[in-house]
Amino acid sequence: MVQLLFKFLIQVGATFVELSRNEIGNKNLLLLIHHAGSLLLSMFGSFSNYPVQKFLDMLDERCLTLIASEFDSYFENLVKDRVGNYVVQRLIWGFKRTGIDLPHSLTSVLVTRSIHLCKHRYGYQVIEAFDRSTRLA
Repeated sequence: MVQLLFKFLIQVGATFVELSRNEIGNKNLLLLIHHAGSLLLSMFGSFSNYPVQKFLDMLDERCLTLIASEFDSYFENLVKDRVGNYVVQRLIWGFKRTGIDLPHSLTSVLVTRSIHLCKHRYGYQVIEAFDRSTRLA
């Protein structure tokens, strides 16, 4: 089912901009992205890392913010996860790409817990990506 959803999302990605400009298409995309965000959280530890990253690359700032809000309560666990850390890094770079700041709730975790996260194998990679993205601002 997960593979089918991501195949569908990639197909939607081809017409993403066109759909987002249409009132009904926009509402449906936001609903789809909201549910996809919940699904993303349930998929860590599986083979889905790469499709999730590709999905995040297709999103605009509003959609990234919606996905980030889904990650809010799980964020530190995602940073420490073997697969989740790559997705968080892609999320950080997605915000950088769109020119908006990472939501404060996520930034505060990265800033206040940076020493703790740097001691973690995967957390270090996320902190490094966050530092690079803020230095390039």
